[in-house]
Amino acid sequence: MGSDPDDHAPPVPGFPGIRLARTPRLTYAKGMEVVRLGKKGQLSLPKAVLQRLGLTGEALLLVDVTPEGGILLRPAGIYPIELYSQARVKQFLAEDRVTRQEARRVRRRTRSSG
Repeated sequence: MGSDPDDHAPPVPGFPGIRLARTPRLTYAKGMEVVRLGKKGQLSLPKAVLQRLGLTGEALLLVDVTPEGGILLRPAGIYPIELYSQARVKQFLAEDRVTRQEARRVRRRTRSSG
């Protein structure tokens, strides 16, 4: 009984005494990790994968589906955005104004170089 491959087959839930026959063994490329998708569609990335990518547990990721049906995760670049008030916009515009003296100097240089 010990040499039969079916002896080591997993039992079928809800059917005591019944086991699956010759369950195929799946192999994956070197470095690949297997994760389980949770009931709510969540998954946990293995610690080794997070470390290889330099990600922390609360990192934001972009999710995409490849044409081949694969799932692609990419770290999302999140950058702070400053919203400017009208007063701040006026300050920027005032700082960017060209004085009459600067305008004359620019006109002279562009005429002489053209």
